Amino acid sequence: MKKSFTRRHEDTKKGKVQPRSSSLRVFVSSCEIFGITLILAVLVVFMGGCDGGEEKMEMDRVVASVKEDAEKGDARAQYELGFAYATGIGAPKDQAKAFEWYQKAAEQGEVRAQGALAYMYKEGAGVSQNYVKAFEWLQKAAEQGDVRAQVALGDMYILGEGTPQDETKSFEWYQKAAMQGDTDSQFYIGKMYRRGEGVVKDEAKAAEWFEKAAVKDHFIAQYFLGEMYRDGQGVTKDLAQARKWFGKAAAQDYNPARKELKKLK
Repeated sequence: MKKSFTRRHEDTKKGKVQPRSSSLRVFVSSCEIFGITLILAVLVVFMGGCDGGEEKMEMDRVVASVKEDAEKGDARAQYELGFAYATGIGAPKDQAKAFEWYQKAAEQGEVRAQGALAYMYKEGAGVSQNYVKAFEWLQKAAEQGDVRAQVALGDMYILGEGTPQDETKSFEWYQKAAMQGDTDSQFYIGKMYRRGEGVVKDEAKAAEWFEKAAVKDHFIAQYFLGEMYRDGQGVTKDLAQARKWFGKAAAQDYNPARKELKKLK
């Protein structure tokens, strides 16, 4: 039986469960923001003084140029044309065509397209839903060192989506992302060390990874670090440090931290 993702990666804020965003969705939305000709074209058109019919003419010109390059086999242009069809920016929204162009780019190693293709397979957008294919394309992106893909791959191993559930492999991919500075992954690594999931239990290492995330304002990591200082788990017991980290989490409106802070005053 698959373990519940909610149990592993959801925590509470204001006493209520807060679902964690799909890292695969975040991966796709993030990689579609940066360095894309069509987005720059929108900025030029709508902020650069074009008006009326000039707007459409300018966008049509950009899209025609991107399409020409895509048809010549340029991987970046293929990705951007896929983006245009996926979002309806510069082209009629068409998920099937988006999938087609993302696939052409992904097959040439375009990491953003590989992530987008994984997302489309996972969601069944423009193609029949297929978790195995989603996993395969996500792995290609992760192996290229993309931190967002590495996090999403860790999630798929945890959930057993498109691959057998494997906590050890999940830990390995979260660790790769954590080493690149991904805050959520640093928190997950701390959590897995603390519980001995996918790795030998090591409370000292758990505290180290929680602190890496905590200093970047991850409120659950701050709370867990407060617990460890309060109880002397993996660190020397230090109530002043416990109050410090509970206080930081409480300042972010995390009720469990507020309750612990009151107990220590």
